[in-house]
Amino acid sequence: MEKQTSVDFGGGVLIAAVVAWRWFGRTPTQAEEQDRAERSAGTITAAVVTVERMSVTREFKQEADLALELAQSRYNLGLSSMVEFSPAELQKTEADVSDTAARYQFESTRRTLKYATGILK
Repeated sequence: MEKQTSVDFGGGVLIAAVVAWRWFGRTPTQAEEQDRAERSAGTITAAVVTVERMSVTREFKQEADLALELAQSRYNLGLSSMVEFSPAELQKTEADVSDTAARYQFESTRRTLKYATGILK
Protein backbone atom coordinates (compact mmCIF):
# COMPACT_ATOMS: atom_id res chain seq x y z
CA MET A 1 0.00 0.00 0.00
CA GLU A 2 1.44 3.37 -0.98
CA LYS A 3 0.63 6.68 0.68
CA GLN A 4 1.48 10.20 -0.51
CA THR A 5 2.83 12.44 2.24
CA SER A 6 3.65 16.15 1.96
CA VAL A 7 6.90 17.13 3.61
CA ASP A 8 8.07 20.69 4.17
CA PHE A 9 11.64 20.73 2.85
CA GLY A 10 13.80 23.79 2.32
CA GLY A 11 10.92 26.24 2.10
CA GLY A 12 9.04 24.14 -0.45
CA VAL A 13 6.74 21.20 -0.30
CA LEU A 14 8.11 17.86 -1.43
CA ILE A 15 5.76 15.03 -2.21
CA ALA A 16 7.45 11.82 -1.16
CA ALA A 17 5.99 8.42 -1.80
CA VAL A 18 6.06 6.61 1.53
CA VAL A 19 5.67 2.87 1.40
CA ALA A 20 3.51 1.50 4.22
CA TRP A 21 5.40 -1.38 5.73
CA ARG A 22 4.93 -3.85 8.49
CA TRP A 23 7.21 -3.66 11.48
CA PHE A 24 6.93 -6.81 13.56
CA GLY A 25 3.46 -7.41 12.20
CA ARG A 26 2.04 -3.97 12.94
CA THR A 27 1.12 -0.93 10.89
CA PRO A 28 3.55 2.00 11.26
CA THR A 29 2.45 4.95 13.35
CA GLN A 30 1.92 8.36 11.82
CA ALA A 31 5.14 9.58 13.51
CA GLU A 32 7.09 6.71 11.95
CA GLU A 33 5.66 7.49 8.52
CA GLN A 34 6.50 11.19 8.96
CA ASP A 35 10.06 10.28 10.00
CA ARG A 36 10.45 8.05 6.94
CA ALA A 37 9.09 10.83 4.67
CA GLU A 38 11.54 13.36 6.10
CA ARG A 39 14.48 10.98 5.64
CA SER A 40 13.29 10.26 2.10
CA ALA A 41 13.07 13.97 1.29
CA GLY A 42 16.76 14.55 1.99
CA THR A 43 17.71 11.45 0.09
CA ILE A 44 15.56 12.46 -2.89
CA THR A 45 17.38 15.80 -3.01
CA ALA A 46 20.73 13.97 -2.91
CA ALA A 47 19.54 11.70 -5.72
CA VAL A 48 18.65 14.69 -7.92
CA VAL A 49 22.09 16.21 -7.35
CA THR A 50 23.73 12.86 -8.10
CA VAL A 51 21.83 12.44 -11.38
CA GLU A 52 22.85 15.96 -12.43
CA ARG A 53 26.47 15.15 -11.54
CA MET A 54 26.32 12.00 -13.64
CA SER A 55 25.10 14.04 -16.60
CA VAL A 56 27.99 16.49 -16.24
CA THR A 57 30.62 13.77 -15.84
CA ARG A 58 29.25 11.91 -18.86
CA GLU A 59 29.64 15.06 -20.98
CA PHE A 60 33.15 15.60 -19.59
CA LYS A 61 34.00 12.00 -20.48
CA GLN A 62 32.67 12.38 -24.05
CA GLU A 63 34.65 15.58 -24.56
CA ALA A 64 37.80 13.98 -23.14
CA ASP A 65 37.33 10.99 -25.46
CA LEU A 66 37.05 13.32 -28.44
CA ALA A 67 40.07 15.38 -27.34
CA LEU A 68 42.15 12.25 -26.92
CA GLU A 69 41.07 10.96 -30.32
CA LEU A 70 42.04 14.29 -31.90
CA ALA A 71 45.37 14.40 -30.07
CA GLN A 72 46.08 10.78 -31.07
CA SER A 73 45.35 11.59 -34.72
CA ARG A 74 47.56 14.67 -34.67
CA TYR A 75 50.35 12.72 -32.98
CA ASN A 76 50.05 9.82 -35.48
CA LEU A 77 50.25 12.27 -38.39
CA GLY A 78 53.34 13.89 -36.88
CA LEU A 79 51.57 17.23 -36.36
CA SER A 80 52.14 17.26 -32.60
CA SER A 81 54.56 15.90 -30.06
CA MET A 82 54.13 13.57 -27.10
CA VAL A 83 54.16 16.66 -24.88
CA GLU A 84 50.89 17.81 -26.50
CA PHE A 85 49.42 14.29 -26.44
CA SER A 86 50.02 13.60 -22.72
CA PRO A 87 47.57 16.21 -21.33
CA ALA A 88 44.78 14.69 -23.44
CA GLU A 89 45.56 11.27 -21.94
CA LEU A 90 45.53 12.75 -18.45
CA GLN A 91 42.22 14.51 -19.08
CA LYS A 92 40.72 11.24 -20.35
CA THR A 93 41.88 9.41 -17.21
CA GLU A 94 40.46 12.15 -14.97
CA ALA A 95 37.15 12.01 -16.85
CA ASP A 96 36.99 8.22 -16.45
CA VAL A 97 37.66 8.50 -12.72
CA SER A 98 35.01 11.22 -12.31
CA ASP A 99 32.47 9.19 -14.25
CA THR A 100 33.13 6.09 -12.16
CA ALA A 101 32.85 8.09 -8.93
CA ALA A 102 29.56 9.62 -10.08
CA ARG A 103 28.13 6.20 -10.99
CA TYR A 104 29.21 4.83 -7.60
CA GLN A 105 27.60 7.80 -5.82
CA PHE A 106 24.41 7.29 -7.84
CA GLU A 107 24.19 3.63 -6.84
CA SER A 108 24.91 4.47 -3.21
CA THR A 109 22.23 7.19 -3.20
CA ARG A 110 19.76 4.88 -4.94
CA ARG A 111 20.23 2.24 -2.25
CA THR A 112 19.98 4.84 0.51
CA LEU A 113 16.69 6.04 -0.99
CA LYS A 114 15.37 2.49 -1.16
CA TYR A 115 16.32 2.00 2.49
CA ALA A 116 14.78 5.33 3.56
CA THR A 117 11.49 4.47 1.88
CA GLY A 118 11.44 0.94 3.27
CA ILE A 119 11.89 -0.85 -0.04
CA LEU A 120 15.33 -2.15 0.99
CA LYS A 121 15.82 -3.53 4.49
